[in-house]
Amino acid sequence: CFTAAIHQGKVFSVDKHGERDYIKITMATIQNEPQQRTAFSQMPTSTNIYLAKADEWLHKLIRGTPNGLTLSNLTCGLFSLIMSMNGFHRFGSLFILLAGVCDVFDGRLARYLKIEGPMGAQLDSLADIVSFGVAPAILAHSISQWSFLMIIAFVAYPLG
Repeated sequence: CFTAAIHQGKVFSVDKHGERDYIKITMATIQNEPQQRTAFSQMPTSTNIYLAKADEWLHKLIRGTPNGLTLSNLTCGLFSLIMSMNGFHRFGSLFILLAGVCDVFDGRLARYLKIEGPMGAQLDSLADIVSFGVAPAILAHSISQWSFLMIIAFVAYPLG
């Protein structure tokens, strides 16, 4: 992880290797001269604290993004249930499609970021049951007129 901060005309970089290593980069280092190391105490304490907090906050945000998409999948499934029960069938079906998009991207993002955990797996299973099991069943049940194409779609859905 690499973060940079400017304080009093000097550029400080923070490189994370176990413990934090603070390096002062001057204009001479930009011109291919060796980097000059400074002691931890030469950097202002307020800058140290804010850089550390920003790094921790960014790490938590990145780790929580796939679970956020899974929660949006679950929310779309719940909105689909509400819309279907109130007679807004088109909105209910659109929320099911939107839940499908969120489901695709949360899996891809979790694999890309190499984030896996028991909570994410259980949350994804719950969201899939609500969005692709309960919501379509309630939508089909709440439609008053069944058509031949609708019967074919619900028979072929488990086969696909």
